[in-house]
Amino acid sequence: VALLPMPLRPVGTASRPREREIHPLMGAPEFLASGRDALPLVHMPMAELLLPGESRRLVINHAEGLAALDAAKDGVIGSLLVTPHKNALSTTSLLEVREVRKEAVGVCVDVVAVGRLHIPKIEQGRWHEARGVTAVRDETRGSEAQDEDAEAGEGGEGDVSGPTLLRVRRQLEARALEERTRRLRDELCVLSLDAPPAPSLARLYGAWGVPDETAALAQLRSFAACDGLSAVQRATALGMADTRERLEFARGCALRRRRRAEALLAMQGALAARGQ
Repeated sequence: VALLPMPLRPVGTASRPREREIHPLMGAPEFLASGRDALPLVHMPMAELLLPGESRRLVINHAEGLAALDAAKDGVIGSLLVTPHKNALSTTSLLEVREVRKEAVGVCVDVVAVGRLHIPKIEQGRWHEARGVTAVRDETRGSEAQDEDAEAGEGGEGDVSGPTLLRVRRQLEARALEERTRRLRDELCVLSLDAPPAPSLARLYGAWGVPDETAALAQLRSFAACDGLSAVQRATALGMADTRERLEFARGCALRRRRRAEALLAMQGALAARGQ
């Protein structure tokens, strides 16, 4: 995981953003297409990292965050992902601001991650701002390779051999992955709070570097597979530039976690049997 040194935190007086109850959406594709390389950043611990398709409600009540939100005039903002050692990740999430609601102190902000950015430099002012940002995209692959990714996401059930219990477990895991992929896709297809959802992910093809819906869903599936991974593992997946590699990485992490849990249960069972 590549890291950047953090600039000193700016000092300021907390103030609310200007009157903007609902922030316009559809900002991310336009931002990336504009060639602009500066983006305000809002602080997020690495443990709260958002992968594409994931959403969260942020509570911002400090001066720096409010100033960064006020500067996000295009409806997009970057997440300043900070490690426990106070370094910043050089690959971060590009967030679309869906709604801003004023509270007695600060604001509540609904955001959704729609892409990834590489940050070579962070500057300090009233807020932290990324400079020289570029989109992070997976390597372009042929349709045949994308089809193989889709089959992998479905669990490859046609090749499964072994006990019935193993087949059933893999089928359930594949269904859970497809359901999570569907939920992430539905989140990304929301264009605004008052408009019907988009029929596809077409608006994000350019941001993701994919040619069609099949490739977009394969990439989204690889992020969906990261659900439940540790913060460091999810940060590693965020920085990967290969869809298949990310999917295999996520499935490998999940397999090792399950094996550790099974080994722990077996050890606890053996100890309990000895104690009887």
